Amino acid sequence: MATEGERLLLIYGENDPWTAGAFELGEAADSYLFHAPGGNHGALIADLADADREQAVAAVEAWAGTRARSDGMVRPAPIRETLRQFGW
Repeated sequence: MATEGERLLLIYGENDPWTAGAFELGEAADSYLFHAPGGNHGALIADLADADREQAVAAVEAWAGTRARSDGMVRPAPIRETLRQFGW
């Protein structure tokens, strides 16, 4: 990944215990690594700070050759609500 990777988007939560084993992008081409403020292991693009979220969405749109949906149909993963119930 660090030497031949391309089009990678890595999102780690600020409070994610897995960050200790986080991947490094190294020389990966057209790739991004973001940290979601206050986020945990289930961090999503939606959890990123505004500037990072805009950059992540722009990258995915460029890779897909299309625009992201903005009609409110994108919903958080169900596990997020369960984690919030337990204070995560």
